[in-house]
Amino acid sequence: MTQALLVFALYLLRPLRRSDRRWMAIEWLLGLDLSADELGSVRAACAAAGKPLGAYYYWKLTQVAQSMTFRKLDKRATLALIARCDGTDYAAFEPCLDDPRGMLVATPHHGAFVFSIVALAERIRQRRPVFVFYEAPEAHAANQIFDILYQRLFADPSSGVTVLHNNRNGLATAIRQLRQGAFVVIMPDVYKGRENTYQVPFCGRSRNVMLGTAVLARRTGTAILPMLSDPSDAGLGFRTRFGTRIEPVAGDAQPEADGQVQALCADYRVTAELFAKFEAFMGTRLLHWQYCRGHFLGDPAPPRLEGEEFTRLSALFLQDPRVRIDPVAAMAPGLQPSR
Repeated sequence: MTQALLVFALYLLRPLRRSDRRWMAIEWLLGLDLSADELGSVRAACAAAGKPLGAYYYWKLTQVAQSMTFRKLDKRATLALIARCDGTDYAAFEPCLDDPRGMLVATPHHGAFVFSIVALAERIRQRRPVFVFYEAPEAHAANQIFDILYQRLFADPSSGVTVLHNNRNGLATAIRQLRQGAFVVIMPDVYKGRENTYQVPFCGRSRNVMLGTAVLARRTGTAILPMLSDPSDAGLGFRTRFGTRIEPVAGDAQPEADGQVQALCADYRVTAELFAKFEAFMGTRLLHWQYCRGHFLGDPAPPRLEGEEFTRLSALFLQDPRVRIDPVAAMAPGLQPSR
């Protein structure tokens, strides 16, 4: 199907956005296979946006159209299409290029994020080296589209754009290039294993996230720029939005335990701030997020404690007998110090 036919098909399907019924045929066509709980989570995401369920179906059909378009067009046609679809005002981004430091561009799997990443890379690659950091397709199958696009658009070594997979070599290269002033695009809303994550408040729930973006910023002294892709209501149009930069915490972790704890706390605060910036934009657009089908199945976000309330609860915690343990009494008799 040609790109013109795809756009026309999306135009004909626009009434679907106003439907609130469940369409099993569309789910089968899209391979969604939504459980009852996942359907509830999707409906909650649509409700947060003030949209019916059909808006979610329409967005998933749009993603299919985007993927089919990318797979069929050559380099020139792909870049021309993205340029036509791009409604971004880059004035807010330009000051970032005046900063000689490297920069971490953090973007979630939201909206037309592939379009936004390619458009940004094409815009700045002649001025700064660009590296796109993500899981290899073997670990995250949906990322295959990035490898396909890279080979088509930027495989020439002179392009100024390089793919880095999330492994030891990729991480080492990202650190080195950030220190030399490169831009690294990273997607912090995905993780390998739950055991390596921490929970941050996000859109009414506790979201498991890794602290890697904050760690990279701290170790390289680079700022984090939140970036989100906002799709149009119909068709393939998009607009990339840039948040305010998050400055890194100075210094690397010290070998002493206290230094490591301080670094961990700092990385957590930066990560929580990053997701708070994402939430400010995504809170009413979660239906365009790749992980919305499971988001509202997670634990509710913990209440935010400040001031006197935090002090009061901290005192209660320290008075708990399970916390007030005498370490001497817990030692074996032969190990106890003499009095």
